[in-house]
Amino acid sequence: MSKKNTGEMIQYQYGSQYGFTLIEVMLTMSIVAIIAGFSSLFYGRFVFSQEVSVVQDELQGSFAKAQMYSMTGKDDALWGVTFRVSDNSIVLFRGDTFATRDETRDEIYNVGSKITVSGLDEILFARITGRPDNTPTITISGNGTTDVLSVNAEGVLSLE
Repeated sequence: MSKKNTGEMIQYQYGSQYGFTLIEVMLTMSIVAIIAGFSSLFYGRFVFSQEVSVVQDELQGSFAKAQMYSMTGKDDALWGVTFRVSDNSIVLFRGDTFATRDETRDEIYNVGSKITVSGLDEILFARITGRPDNTPTITISGNGTTDVLSVNAEGVLSLE
């Protein structure tokens, strides 16, 4: 700030004015808030829709593992996969049935509470051939996304 004496009045002259006005700051913050709000909405939908794919991948992995274990005769037992509704989980198990399985050998994958799996009761894979004892159609759904999977006679899980 400089001071000039022009006779009767003293004028103060301010240098260049740097900075932002309150309106500019509020406008910028509003735009950032709107973009963040939309981004979080779309990100949330994306993440949730991916949960269905993750469950599908877990099922495929469990089927492949149970089939391989049965074919190779791991622990000299049959292996299978089931969906346990009581705690919303996929269970890879060792035994002739889920009811008579060796619980210490269970491999459990918990499915999110917002995901629904239907059509998978219990599948056992045969020794040597690895063929399943049944070929169900499995539906995985959540947040408007639905995947329908089928098990063929060879025990391969595929998306319909």
